Amino acid sequence: MKKYEQTEYKINEILRVIYILSFNIYSWYWLYKIIFINKSNWEDYLNWFFVVAGVHFFAKDHKKFWSKDVKKISDIINPNIK
Repeated sequence: MKKYEQTEYKINEILRVIYILSFNIYSWYWLYKIIFINKSNWEDYLNWFFVVAGVHFFAKDHKKFWSKDVKKISDIINPNIK
């Protein structure tokens, strides 16, 4: 990989990790809000489930996070580890 491609890869991976972590916090906040604050109906639960399931199954790439070669968080942004 060229130096530019490595930098672009690292930036993309950092943004991916930030997005995944922030989405997880935000989705749990909305579940708490649905259950305890709004006293919502079944449609709110269904909507929450499909949004969370969509991100977990279609938007995230799990291969890098569960790789045996990843020993620490900084390995996620290492372009040499697949």
